[in-house]
Amino acid sequence: MVANQLTVIENGVNKRPDVVLFVNGLPLVVIELKNAADENASVKSAYKQLQTYKASIPACLPITA
Repeated sequence: MVANQLTVIENGVNKRPDVVLFVNGLPLVVIELKNAADENASVKSAYKQLQTYKASIPACLPITA
Protein backbone atom coordinates (compact mmCIF):
# COMPACT_ATOMS: atom_id res chain seq x y z
CA MET A 1 0.00 0.00 0.00
CA VAL A 2 1.18 3.53 -0.72
CA ALA A 3 0.10 6.47 1.43
CA ASN A 4 0.30 10.07 0.23
CA GLN A 5 0.76 12.82 2.85
CA LEU A 6 0.45 10.39 5.77
CA THR A 7 0.19 12.25 9.08
CA VAL A 8 2.30 10.62 11.79
CA ILE A 9 2.06 11.78 15.41
CA GLU A 10 4.70 10.42 17.76
CA ASN A 11 5.70 11.81 21.17
CA GLY A 12 3.59 14.91 20.50
CA VAL A 13 5.39 15.60 17.21
CA ASN A 14 3.26 15.88 14.08
CA LYS A 15 5.03 15.12 10.76
CA ARG A 16 3.69 14.40 7.28
CA PRO A 17 6.01 12.49 4.91
CA ASP A 18 5.08 12.92 1.25
CA VAL A 19 4.94 9.22 0.30
CA VAL A 20 5.16 6.11 2.50
CA LEU A 21 5.23 2.61 0.98
CA PHE A 22 3.98 -0.16 3.27
CA VAL A 23 4.72 -3.85 2.73
CA ASN A 24 2.77 -6.25 4.96
CA GLY A 25 1.81 -3.29 7.13
CA LEU A 26 5.39 -2.16 7.72
CA PRO A 27 6.65 1.20 6.43
CA LEU A 28 9.40 0.15 4.03
CA VAL A 29 10.05 3.30 1.97
CA VAL A 30 9.63 6.98 2.84
CA ILE A 31 9.96 9.46 -0.02
CA GLU A 32 10.27 13.22 0.37
CA LEU A 33 9.25 15.02 -2.81
CA LYS A 34 10.40 18.50 -3.73
CA ASN A 35 8.93 21.00 -6.16
CA ALA A 36 11.08 20.99 -9.32
CA ALA A 37 10.00 24.56 -10.09
CA ASP A 38 11.32 25.80 -6.73
CA GLU A 39 14.90 27.05 -7.12
CA ASN A 40 15.50 26.48 -3.40
CA ALA A 41 14.45 22.82 -3.55
CA SER A 42 17.38 20.41 -3.52
CA VAL A 43 18.32 16.85 -2.76
CA LYS A 44 20.15 18.20 0.29
CA SER A 45 16.97 19.79 1.69
CA ALA A 46 15.03 16.55 1.09
CA TYR A 47 17.79 14.61 2.88
CA LYS A 48 17.69 17.02 5.83
CA GLN A 49 13.92 16.64 6.05
CA LEU A 50 14.24 12.83 6.06
CA GLN A 51 16.80 13.10 8.87
CA THR A 52 14.26 15.19 10.80
CA TYR A 53 11.67 12.44 10.26
CA LYS A 54 14.20 9.86 11.44
CA ALA A 55 14.71 11.77 14.70
CA SER A 56 11.09 12.86 15.23
CA ILE A 57 9.06 9.85 14.09
CA PRO A 58 11.32 6.78 14.25
CA ALA A 59 8.32 4.41 14.13
CA CYS A 60 7.82 5.49 10.51
CA LEU A 61 11.43 4.59 9.66
CA PRO A 62 12.03 1.34 11.60
CA ILE A 63 14.78 0.10 9.27
CA THR A 64 16.98 3.11 10.08
CA ALA A 65 16.23 3.16 13.81
